[in-house]
Amino acid sequence: MSKLTRSQVQHDSGLIQARHNTQRWNENVKLELQNLAAATPAGTSLVAIQRHVAVTLATWDAVWGEYLHPKWAEQKMRLHGAQDMVLERYFMKLEEEAASVSQQEWGARKQLVVFFGNASIGTRGGWGAKAVLQACRKVVERPNSGKPTDRVPGRVVTVNEFRTSRFSSILNCPQPCEEELDSSKPTRPEGWKPKPGQVQDRLLWSAWSKRFEAPVRGLMWCPWLGFKKLREPAPKATAQQLVAQ
Repeated sequence: MSKLTRSQVQHDSGLIQARHNTQRWNENVKLELQNLAAATPAGTSLVAIQRHVAVTLATWDAVWGEYLHPKWAEQKMRLHGAQDMVLERYFMKLEEEAASVSQQEWGARKQLVVFFGNASIGTRGGWGAKAVLQACRKVVERPNSGKPTDRVPGRVVTVNEFRTSRFSSILNCPQPCEEELDSSKPTRPEGWKPKPGQVQDRLLWSAWSKRFEAPVRGLMWCPWLGFKKLREPAPKATAQQLVAQ
C-alpha cells in the first residue's frame, strides 16, 4: 500500500534542501540581520524610528549584496510547482498499481475511482487539501488519448468527512446489557450498571500496515467483530455433505 507524507513531499520537492540553503546563505549577513531585528521601528517613538533608519542604511549594501545573488532566484524557480509535480507522480504511481491489480483480477484495466476525503490538511508549506485534490484530478480524470491500449478515464469523488464517527455502525444497536431495560422509559434506573462481559467494544481501530509499520489513514476495523469471528466454531457438516464426501 502506497503512502505519501508531508515530509516526503517536502523532501522530494526540494523544500527541505531550500530551507537548509537559506540558513547557510544567511550566515553571510548574520550580523546585519541581527542588527536589523534589534532595531525594530515598532511604536511611535521618534528615537526608535531614527535608529531603525540608521541601521537600515548601514546594512543596506551588505544585505542586498547577498539577496541579489542569482542563487536566490534560481532556488525560487526550482521550487515553483515542485510540490504539484511530486503529488502528480504519486497519483500516477497509484494509478499504475491499481491498473496492475485490475489486470490480474479481471484481465482488463477497469475505471479507477478515487474517493477523496474533503477535509482540511494543514496548508503549511503550500500543501493544502485543494492542491492535493487538483493534483489527483489532473492525473485520474485526464482524457483518453484515443489509443485502444490507453487507460479508461477515472473519476474522483469527494467525500464529506463532517460528523464522521469512529464507532461501528454494525454495533450501533442496543447493547446486550440493555435488553433487560424498559424501552418505554426515557431514562435508566438509578444505580443501574451493566453486568461484566455484556458491553461490546464499538470503537473502531486503525488498520496497521505491516510493510510501512504505521497506521493506514482512513482505514478502520472493528475489533469485536474480528474477535467474534475468531471465536466462532467451524460449521458442522450436514448429512448430505457427509454422504457427498
